[in-house]
Amino acid sequence: MFTGIEDVDWASMGHAYTDSATDVPELLWGLASDDPARRDIALDGMYGAVHHQGDVYDSTVACVPFLFELVATPTVADRGSIVGLLRSIAGEKEPDPEELGGVFEDEEEDAAWIRPFIEASELIRGRAGLFLELLDDPDPQLRAALPGALAHLHSDPVRVFAALRGRLPVEENPEAACCLARALGRLSVDHARTLGAEAGPVLRDLVDRTSDPELRMTALAQLALCAPDSLPRNTTELALEVMRLACEAKHGPDGDAETEAEPERPRTDTMVSYLRELEAGHRESIDADVADDLLEDLHRALGDRTETRFELLNKQLCSQDWGQRMAAVRMGGMLLTGWRAPNDLPVFLLARQVIEEDDRLSKSALSELGYVAPIAQVVGDMLAACAEVWADEWEPVRWQWTLFGRTLEALARQGDARAVPALVEVLEEGGDVPEIWPDGSRRSVPTRRQHWGRCCTAGCPLCRPVSGAVRRTVWSARCVCSRRPRRRRSSSECWKRSRAARHTGELYVFSRGTDGRLTERFRAYGSW
Repeated sequence: MFTGIEDVDWASMGHAYTDSATDVPELLWGLASDDPARRDIALDGMYGAVHHQGDVYDSTVACVPFLFELVATPTVADRGSIVGLLRSIAGEKEPDPEELGGVFEDEEEDAAWIRPFIEASELIRGRAGLFLELLDDPDPQLRAALPGALAHLHSDPVRVFAALRGRLPVEENPEAACCLARALGRLSVDHARTLGAEAGPVLRDLVDRTSDPELRMTALAQLALCAPDSLPRNTTELALEVMRLACEAKHGPDGDAETEAEPERPRTDTMVSYLRELEAGHRESIDADVADDLLEDLHRALGDRTETRFELLNKQLCSQDWGQRMAAVRMGGMLLTGWRAPNDLPVFLLARQVIEEDDRLSKSALSELGYVAPIAQVVGDMLAACAEVWADEWEPVRWQWTLFGRTLEALARQGDARAVPALVEVLEEGGDVPEIWPDGSRRSVPTRRQHWGRCCTAGCPLCRPVSGAVRRTVWSARCVCSRRPRRRRSSSECWKRSRAARHTGELYVFSRGTDGRLTERFRAYGSW
């Protein structure tokens, strides 16, 4: 392996941290190691120095033949990661000297800077035919990495499309099959003139025949991107059925299924290892699986088909799976800030998550309601009731991160005056006003707090923005606080009030609306 690596004049080359790339051969040998920790360290070194922040150096170009040799060697592990490295070095598109240039004033120096980018791209794209020969390789990780690389790098998209379409029916690995579907969709979009009509029938057939939930969702998303007219009429039902199957696969029909854990990989002090752990921790924290990400892909692919998107969102927010509702909350915020909803139902369903038992879901919903404040006033009464219930469940330090604080923020963003008395109480207790609130609030509220202690004049300019009822409420609260400390309710009492609020919130949400049709829409989506 690596014939001729000693003949390369590494000392005359450089990378991000040195003008002598003599450490690069050790990194290449590390990628070929049987030790997974050493492979991680080597891959981290390649991204950290030889391909630092996407830059390409002469040493990067010199590595390309050896990286292809690693990919072609069956005994090398983690070859999919090496394919990803080659894809990154080549760049998303063929390098444009006009875009890359201008780094140096001297023209020769600038040309020397651009040259490695062009040479590496040409070298990798010229050898991308090797990837076609490896589509049936026994390594599933490699097979999963190849379709995207081929769609990205190969110079003959028609040939690649035919090869990927032929591989799709016989691919047994779910991840690799999903990657094949994505690559077919990308080829169809990027080469619409020659392949625009080819992907639709393939992906529609995949939607109809596959029993794998993730693969069906992937095919639906790609179909929405490249051939939206071929989407089945029951796209929403298909997507929700996929999510139900994914939920059962994850938890079992009764919620007690256990999935087989992947072999533990040794941790190394590298960015590669850190990113792997970060992704795993993210998934664990939101109880998500790949299907949730695919559903988000479908949402984005549907674009301006808002009728389908809002119908899908509403039913997501009613899912029995916590992770799917958490994903729906995030998508709800993005969808409501970019598109007009047909009615207030999505906002109500988003607010319904606030009174769930899990604080993470409640806080996430409150954050999104803050983002959509201009249209969230329809749930202002519910938020005010929640703020009252949670008014005794905070401390001055980091109060804004509590349920009470998040609810108060959502009210304040709506311009709701009911947030003012609670904010005054927070200030009386020594809490700080969050920096994310408008500058005017930070300046005026402390002044009002000081002012209300000695003013009860209705026409006072400082008090004018606040109604008399609110001012009297704040004044009364201040008098009470001056006589005795604020009472902390017991945990059992708070629990009872929370349960009561959840019940009240349910009644409020189901009875809200200007006519009976909205109530019926709620009932149609079931209960939680």
